[in-house]
Amino acid sequence: MAQAEAVALESQDGELARAAGGDPDAFAELVRRHQRLVYSIAWHFFADRAVAEDLSQEVFLQLFQSIRSIETDSHLVFWLRQVTSRKCIDHARWQEKRRHPSLDQVAEQGAPGAPPDLLENARLRRLVTGMPEKLRAVVVLRFQEEMNPSEIAAALGWPVNSVKSCLHRALRMLRDRMEH
Repeated sequence: MAQAEAVALESQDGELARAAGGDPDAFAELVRRHQRLVYSIAWHFFADRAVAEDLSQEVFLQLFQSIRSIETDSHLVFWLRQVTSRKCIDHARWQEKRRHPSLDQVAEQGAPGAPPDLLENARLRRLVTGMPEKLRAVVVLRFQEEMNPSEIAAALGWPVNSVKSCLHRALRMLRDRMEH
């Protein structure tokens, strides 16, 4: 069993080398194999399909430009998580600066008698989406990607204690908002 896994890893690393050498089929296979990871992080960060698709494309464009710096498949996964998380934070900051509600959004928020959301998952998703970017990134990586604090710290380039602190603040914020 371990030998089969080693052969699979060698095959993936060979595919990475071919992609770095300019093989478009090998690069397409890398994208196909990792697109769910990238899309999942972006979608859970924004809960918006269009934004997640756009950010995924940006990540893979950046991968195409940086493919020669990627050494192994595990390095590629690390790189994709890091770049996707950072692009999500940057995009959220950009959105915050440009935020101007449309008339439709204003009317919906003020609509009387709107039925309450019956699914806690949808409510929790909205609460996470409304969090500050750094807290949201830590929550998505911790609970969606099931990364531990040291892996999150490495992906974001932060100290582990900062990740733990952000995670603690994020969970406290979510608890407070869920109670109210």
